Amino acid sequence: MNMAASSSTTMPPSIPVIFSTKTPYQLPPQKFMIPASWRRFQLSQLINTALALPRVVPFDFLIRGVLLGGSLSEVSNGEVSLSLDSSHDTGTCE
Repeated sequence: MNMAASSSTTMPPSIPVIFSTKTPYQLPPQKFMIPASWRRFQLSQLINTALALPRVVPFDFLIRGVLLGGSLSEVSNGEVSLSLDSSHDTGTCE
């Protein structure tokens, strides 16, 4: 048995996620392996970084029509399809 393979440094569980949206903030229609511990904030950071948005846009996420309020692991039972909804402030104040 290889001792390196059984070391205590295990990878955190990941969940395959497909992002879909009706907003202009489209990601490619592919599976992304997302850490199960991620919450709304980390998912928003991912979208902002992947799209190289000039200003930070906060997002809300729906899973099976329910707003994500905790981590992905709290709502997942395998593959998850996230519906992305923009919740950014549309005001003109800087």
